[in-house]
Amino acid sequence: MLAVLLVLGVLSATVDCRRLGLQGRLGASELLGGDTETESEWQWFVQRLDHFDPQNQMTWKEKYVVNDQYWGGPGYPIFILLGGEGPIRNDSAAGHYILQEYAIDFKALVISAEHRFYGDSIPTSDLSTANLRYLSSAQALADYAALVNQIKQSYNTPDSKVVSFGGSYSGALSAWFRLKYPHLIHAALASSGPVQAQTNFPEYLEVIARSLATVPGCDAVVLNATQYYSGLLQTPEGKAKIEKDFNTCTPLSSDLDVVTFLEYFADTISEIVQYNNDNNGRKTWNIPALCSLLLSGPLDQTFPTFYNEFNQASGAGCSDSSYQSDVQALMNTDPTSPGAAGRAWYYQTCTEFGYYQTGEKGGIFSPNITLDYFVGQCQEVFGIDMSQVQANVDWTNEFYGARNIAATRIMFTNGDIDPWHALGITTQPSADLPTVLIHGTAHCADLYPSRSEDLPSLQVAREMWKSYLSEWLTQ
Repeated sequence: MLAVLLVLGVLSATVDCRRLGLQGRLGASELLGGDTETESEWQWFVQRLDHFDPQNQMTWKEKYVVNDQYWGGPGYPIFILLGGEGPIRNDSAAGHYILQEYAIDFKALVISAEHRFYGDSIPTSDLSTANLRYLSSAQALADYAALVNQIKQSYNTPDSKVVSFGGSYSGALSAWFRLKYPHLIHAALASSGPVQAQTNFPEYLEVIARSLATVPGCDAVVLNATQYYSGLLQTPEGKAKIEKDFNTCTPLSSDLDVVTFLEYFADTISEIVQYNNDNNGRKTWNIPALCSLLLSGPLDQTFPTFYNEFNQASGAGCSDSSYQSDVQALMNTDPTSPGAAGRAWYYQTCTEFGYYQTGEKGGIFSPNITLDYFVGQCQEVFGIDMSQVQANVDWTNEFYGARNIAATRIMFTNGDIDPWHALGITTQPSADLPTVLIHGTAHCADLYPSRSEDLPSLQVAREMWKSYLSEWLTQ
């Protein structure tokens, strides 16, 4: 089932957007905020339900926050942080995020806006499939455009240049915002943005393996564990051992439960890699700590120890292993349920992006984590079959241009440890689309606050952004 991410506040183990999304179980709120010195009051903006149907006059309220603490006044820049696949926090325009540092440098007004159908920005009474037709990246961009126009009007600053920021899914949105609204968005920073939609995404786990291999023997022990537990899953006795050692939430009673466990097995390790050493408050786990534990003794002891500790830290309490429970959670249309973001994001993977993180023969994770497993949930939950998913992904790439984005004044940043860089732009296509692959860093590392122990590569990337932005704001 689905998970990460994009996403904020610790969500329940089976419906937290951890699997196909871009953010993680251990407090995904950290991507859009954290402990800060400054919090802002919530504000609400009336948006159209459907920006592309003039006959539809229905409206709803979008949540956003503004930080004008460092703004120089009319004519100075406006920075907008685009929400992704989860709720924003009222400190997301200040403090914990590096936007505040940039706001000080450029005397900018900072806005943080929530994405429709996430958090409290729910346009409809429920999340039925019929209502989710109003959930798309294009509708979200139109929301952000309407909000920017309103902010410029209410602050009486028609000549302020607007710069969009985003990380992960919202990193792709940031690039697309500049692409689709060049008259409104002057420049953009796209951090860890998977601009290439892709149905089958085995490269995700391939990068995970390479990143683990930076610690000698770590990728090998994960491969050995995958093979060991895959063998145990072939017998009732082996399943019983796994259920006991990993404290599974439910018995492994079907073939799909077995795949769900194997996917969970891969995903939990992947989450540690994806956020390795990001300045996001997650101090317990990183690649060296993970590998140190996994290599410290017999794998049938070290792996259950890690997973059980991780579950406790994430608030899960047990290991997700029930396919049917996952599907039932995805089918919950209550927008206040713990899995609401999971349902919304899975819908977007089925209708726009794919991003299905499959295993492959020869990899360190199970090849039984197949495309059919993920797309089967699109069919079961939303009635969207494989051919429709592929057509939707193809349309997304045609609409935005994938890696051949026809725009200017966008800086693309990625970390080479982050598995999502495989769908990003990592080689510079033109002089006005600078690109930085930041060695040794993970997901959205450049969006977190700076610190003295930041790698030189990360420090250089941030200075490059400030240099480009200084130049672009004069154009």
